[in-house]
Amino acid sequence: MALFNDYTDIEDKLKTELRELELSASIVIPFHYGYDILAKTVTSLTQQTYSKDRFEVIIAADANHTDAKLITEKYEREIK
Repeated sequence: MALFNDYTDIEDKLKTELRELELSASIVIPFHYGYDILAKTVTSLTQQTYSKDRFEVIIAADANHTDAKLITEKYEREIK
């Protein structure tokens, strides 16, 4: 009797596990001015039923905006 293992079961399991860890959405929010609008947008993202580990939020500010930084710091824990 010969033993043979082509490791396909392990490879399939690994592929499945890696797929579960992948992001499925990137939300890019361009930001110039408008603290209130950005705050509402990020607030709505924190209230989604979609799993927070399956998406990322990128706030693209066109300059050194303290508003974007304040909102990012405020909601960072809620999104992670």
